[in-house]
Amino acid sequence: MPNEKRLILVTGVPRSGTTAVGQMLSLAAGAGTLHEPFNYHSGLRHIANYFAIPGTASFSLAQFDQTVVQIKNLELVFKTGIFPSDQGWRRAVKYVVGARPFNSYRRLRLLPSLRTIVWKDPLACFAAEQAAKQHQVETLITLRNPWAVAGSFKRMEWAFDLADLTARLQQIGVAVSAERARPDKNLHTSVINGTGLWNIVYSTLAQWAQSNPRLHFVNLDDIVDAPLATYAKLYKLLGLVWNDRVAAQINKYYRRESQRSAPKAGQAHDASRNIADVNKYWRGYLTEPEKEFVRQVTEAQWKIFQRLCV
Repeated sequence: MPNEKRLILVTGVPRSGTTAVGQMLSLAAGAGTLHEPFNYHSGLRHIANYFAIPGTASFSLAQFDQTVVQIKNLELVFKTGIFPSDQGWRRAVKYVVGARPFNSYRRLRLLPSLRTIVWKDPLACFAAEQAAKQHQVETLITLRNPWAVAGSFKRMEWAFDLADLTARLQQIGVAVSAERARPDKNLHTSVINGTGLWNIVYSTLAQWAQSNPRLHFVNLDDIVDAPLATYAKLYKLLGLVWNDRVAAQINKYYRRESQRSAPKAGQAHDASRNIADVNKYWRGYLTEPEKEFVRQVTEAQWKIFQRLCV
């Protein structure tokens, strides 16, 4: 279709750095970010679950294929974006102007030179294989160390329904285990949940990546430690134009400093934090039993997944 744009999907487990990576890739000429259209509360109106999975009873392959076409053509209908926790002025503002996904979509429609949509969406991680295989979507998977993810889940007090997720994955023939995702008085519930989700997401994506060359892993440690070199490699891999302007903007972003090594409590994205500490602050959030739990559950897989990175 003449209005279709090229798509690049940036995904991974939630809290794995997809927002920053999506923003840096969108610095390329003719590119812009579409923020989390698969978010159950603030994304597309027809998304019925967190982690919508193409080929399941609640999200057919035909429905997913139609969704990709709609994204490429920027013909989307969003929910209000009001979360159950939104109250007062925040709820009123979202009702009037919409949430971040809708506003990112609105900005994209105003870009006359738009050629590439950077679809930033950890909640689309289980759509990655179908997007890459059926729609030739180059997909970048951000791999963040499991202790940092668990610490971030604990800080945000997040938890997803892993039983429902594994049941829906089984509908498409993906067998995963949420073992150890059970109550433990020595462990914060969000630590257990984040660790289990980390395993489910990356184990599934690693399996798919073996037979799908459009699925690319990148280690968030590499991005934080050597942003210019890593992004230059990613731009080349994804067919984006690297130049001095892009390099200067990326360098500016990753050299930002702050007195705080940890982000603000309860805030998902903190623009004033010290980027260099993004994968270190978990040391102060996780207890020793929690650190050991994460190690026991994920250490072997963490070593394997790192070897998949570009």
